[in-house]
Amino acid sequence: WDDDKEEEEGVSVKTAIEEKGVVVPAEYLCPITMEIMTDPVILTDGHVYERTAIQRWLAAHNTSPKTNQIVERGQLIRCHALRAIISEFVD
Repeated sequence: WDDDKEEEEGVSVKTAIEEKGVVVPAEYLCPITMEIMTDPVILTDGHVYERTAIQRWLAAHNTSPKTNQIVERGQLIRCHALRAIISEFVD
C-alpha cells in the first residue's frame, strides 16, 4: 500500500478501511499508535510494534511499552509474515 496516499488524503488507512465497514483485526495495529502497521517488528518482549513507533519509544525508554520489562534496544526483528498478511488485507 502507499503511505504517501494516506498523507495526501489526510485519512489514516485504518479509518479508510473502517469507513467501508471492515473491522481491522487488533493484531494488525501497533499498540503504541493504534494504526495499521506497515513495518512490523518484534521486540524482545515478544510483542510486535510499528518500527518507527517503537524506535521513538526506545529513544526515551529502556522498557517495553506493553510489559514494562527492560528490553534490548537494538534487538528489533522484522516480522515478514505479519507484514505480508497486513499488506494483503490493506490491498
